[in-house]
Amino acid sequence: MRFLYKNGLICFFIGIMFLTLFTGCGLIPKEEAAIAPPPIEVPVVEYETVTAKKQTIQTLITVRAVFVSVTQQSISFKSRSGYIKGIYVKKGDKVAKGKLLAELDSDSMAKQVELQKISVQIADIDYQTKLSDTKTSEVDRQRAELNLKSEKIKLDDVQSEMEKTKIYSTVEGEVISLDDKIKQGDKIDTNVNFITIADPKQVNLQYIDEKKSSGFLPGSVVSVDYNQKTYNAKVVMSDISAPADASDDTKKIVYFKFDKMPDRFFIGDGATITYIKEKKENVIVLPKKLVSNYKERNYVSVVENNVKIEKDIQIGMSNDSEIEVVAGITEGEKIVLK
Repeated sequence: MRFLYKNGLICFFIGIMFLTLFTGCGLIPKEEAAIAPPPIEVPVVEYETVTAKKQTIQTLITVRAVFVSVTQQSISFKSRSGYIKGIYVKKGDKVAKGKLLAELDSDSMAKQVELQKISVQIADIDYQTKLSDTKTSEVDRQRAELNLKSEKIKLDDVQSEMEKTKIYSTVEGEVISLDDKIKQGDKIDTNVNFITIADPKQVNLQYIDEKKSSGFLPGSVVSVDYNQKTYNAKVVMSDISAPADASDDTKKIVYFKFDKMPDRFFIGDGATITYIKEKKENVIVLPKKLVSNYKERNYVSVVENNVKIEKDIQIGMSNDSEIEVVAGITEGEKIVLK
C-alpha cells in the first residue's frame, strides 16, 4: 500500500513537470520576422538645357562717322598776322570760287601802293620824254627804261604784300563753320583756321580709326543709319588701301561713299556705320557662356540618358555673345546651361 502511494506521488510530480515544460513553451512569445527597409528612390535630376542647332553667326563692326565734303577748304591767313578789318561771310552762305572771305587791316599798305603807283607814273613820264627827245642819249633812255621797270617791280611787290592781307575761296561751296570767337578788330596770327568751306554736292562719310584695327576692306558694303533711315555705302578708302608713304593721320581715315545720298543732310552730322566683317551660315552656334575652357581645352556639358557629361569641342569664329562649334557635338544635342 505504501509502495503504491509513493509511486503515485512520483507519477504526479513527473506529470506536473511535463505539463510545465510543454505549457511553458507556449507561454514564451514568438519572435516577429524582421521588416525589410523601404526601397530608396533615386531622384531624377532635371537639367536646364538648350538644343544645339544650326544658324547664322556674324561679326559686326559698328562705328560713328561724320559727313565730310570731298572738296573742303580750311581758311586762314597764311603769310601775315594782323587785325581783322572784315569778315564777309557767315555760316551757311553759298560762296563762289574766288570770293573775298576776310581781310586784315592794311591802310598803311594801301598808302604804300598808291605812292608806288605815283612813282611808276613819274618813271613812265620820264621814260616817254626821253624816248621822244632826239637829243637824249641812248644811255639816258636805257636808264629811264630800267628805272620804270624797277618802279613797276616795286609796285608788284607792295601789291603782292597787300593781297596777303586778304583770303579768297579756292572752291565753290558752302560755309560750314565759322569761328564766332573771332570778330572784326581782333588780332589774329598766321595759320589759324577760322572759316571752313565745303562742296555739299560731293560728300562722303568719314571715320577716324585711331588704332587702325577696324579691318574695313575697300569695296565692302556697309549699312548707314541716319535720321531713322538706312542707306547703303561702300568703303572707298581705309588704312589697307592708303599709300605706303601716307602719313599716320591719313592711314587712320576711313571713307564711305553713299550709293544714294540722303535727300537732306548737313556737313558735320553723325551717322552709324554697321559692317559685317565675317559671316557663316548653317553652322552650329552656341551662346558663348555655355563653353568652358581650361588651358587649350574647350568643352561643354551635355545630357545623355539623363546623365550630365562633358564633351570636348572644336570652336571656330565668334562674336561678343556667340561661338561657332566646328566639331564635338551635333545638331539636336542638349547642352546644359551653366
